Amino acid sequence: MGHEWVPWVLLTASALHVVEERGLGWQGWAARVLAPPIGIAPSWLDFWATTALLLYLPIGVWAYVAAADDDVLSTATLIGSALLGALAMASVIVLLVLQRRFRYPDRSAPQRIATDRRVGS
Repeated sequence: MGHEWVPWVLLTASALHVVEERGLGWQGWAARVLAPPIGIAPSWLDFWATTALLLYLPIGVWAYVAAADDDVLSTATLIGSALLGALAMASVIVLLVLQRRFRYPDRSAPQRIATDRRVGS
């Protein structure tokens, strides 16, 4: 039996990860649970680095091992996909740095609602 099912597991893991990080509010949880013992509140940059090391790197290695076992992994595919993956991760980090540099607001943070609105004005 081949490893045709591996990409579906990778897709499912990535989708569940997006739900966890966005829908369940990882940053609020990390600030409440992780910040007191370690003394710092994790940022998006910390999150991306941790995600790359603990989720996507092991999953990526697993995908390469499965492709090699099925004899469908060429050297060009390995090098090309590694370069594209590095570019994708670097682009996120570059965008986060640019966001901080140009003080672009984080649109994922909850927005405050003005309480001094006047009705009928």
